[in-house]
Amino acid sequence: MNAQRSLLHSGKELQTAMERLSTGKKINSAADDAAGFAIAERMTSEVRGLSVAVKNINDALSFLETVDSALHTSLRLTQRINELSIQASTGTLSHSDRENVQTEISALVDEVDRVFYNTEFNGRQALPNGSNNPIEIQIGVDDGDQVEISLSPTAAVEFLAAKEGYALWSDAPFITSADTSPPTNGLGASSFTISNSIGETLIEISAGQTAKAIEDSVNSQASSNGVFARAYTWGFLEATNATQGNALSLKINDVSITVDQFSYENMTNAINDLRELTGVTANAYDWGIRLGQTHGGDISIEVEGTGQEIKAYAPWKYDEGHTLVGGASDAVTWSGSVRFMSANEFTVDKIGDSIPTIFDSNPRTVEGSPNSSNATLADFDSLTSYFDSQFGIVLSLDDANVEHAAWAANLVSRSAMDQIIGQRAAIGSYVNRLNFTIDNLLGVSEATSKARSQIQDADFATESARLAKAQVIQQSGAAMLAQANAQPQMILSLIR
Repeated sequence: MNAQRSLLHSGKELQTAMERLSTGKKINSAADDAAGFAIAERMTSEVRGLSVAVKNINDALSFLETVDSALHTSLRLTQRINELSIQASTGTLSHSDRENVQTEISALVDEVDRVFYNTEFNGRQALPNGSNNPIEIQIGVDDGDQVEISLSPTAAVEFLAAKEGYALWSDAPFITSADTSPPTNGLGASSFTISNSIGETLIEISAGQTAKAIEDSVNSQASSNGVFARAYTWGFLEATNATQGNALSLKINDVSITVDQFSYENMTNAINDLRELTGVTANAYDWGIRLGQTHGGDISIEVEGTGQEIKAYAPWKYDEGHTLVGGASDAVTWSGSVRFMSANEFTVDKIGDSIPTIFDSNPRTVEGSPNSSNATLADFDSLTSYFDSQFGIVLSLDDANVEHAAWAANLVSRSAMDQIIGQRAAIGSYVNRLNFTIDNLLGVSEATSKARSQIQDADFATESARLAKAQVIQQSGAAMLAQANAQPQMILSLIR
């Protein structure tokens, strides 16, 4: 009986030793060591999570490499724009020469924008805008173990330069009343003069003229008094309860744009995909979508799908926005605003009693004086530019035009280069940080794996000795049991 029990025990020992040697683990089930099993599994989860975190960081490094390559291209483009602006600043060039220089600058600026909008990583726009900035990189196993990658947008209109000077804004962009089809911008025919100590120019506006056309008219005479203009149009869209998550079809500047499931990011991407047809770009935020026409043209919008709706409003006029419903009053138009700028003080003057419509209804109008940025020609016969020691003259790379202000083109191109260089330096710092993070995670993973191994992994020397012992005991027990079973047969043989 004892031999049988010994044989059974040795069999279990043999099975356990063989299982540990074959799997390499001394804990193959919770029954082997309940506490050790729980600790080892928790460590396994952490090690696997750390491996995924390292993969995330490697993906982020690839993303940053893509962004840096795009910025390298943008830097080369802006360096060339800077060279051309310096060339155009010399007095030996004729006006036609500067026109030719401007042709190349405009093409280079378009390429800066193409790089910004078309550079993609893993199917999404790589360079940051309002909808994908900042980016959170998960670098650990716990909630909150994240690195935030935050970079500035690099569209031409986002590269800004500023210096002291004098400025005066026309009316801020405004929105028309909602209609069943996109209405005209409502701008009436008028005229005004721009005067300073250098000279005076007459600006005549036709009915329905765009802010861009007014900008061109001012800039064509900038050489007379040094006053030049920049036009820009912007407006906002906000989802209603009937919009979020549903299909939405819009017609922007007569181009149809549709998303099957509305979100601010989805609609923004759809608008930007067709920006070359509409002239309109978009940025998504958590509160809505900002539409921009960087060249100062009008923006018309119409809801196409019957029953679909969205809210549209102009800057500073949220309470006066319109909910556009397809099949009803579903269309509006935003007009643009013009910023007049000069290194010298200047005035904008009425001609007779006629009030120029671009200076008659500033939505921020308050009681003020002729040099108030909120004053209008409805209140005064003349408006005086205001001086700002830092931001009197504000330009974007999109404004670079050597035909009327080569020095300004040089200013903004140098600023754009500085901003791109700063962005690339920031990318370098992110890359270094993430590489150090990988080193740290690999060290933690190695230490955790080692600790788990001490708990979970089998000691081959010990298990081999245990296997050999179990085999000897089993063989000896089997031999003894066989001998004991043979004895009754021997006795019976003797009796016979």
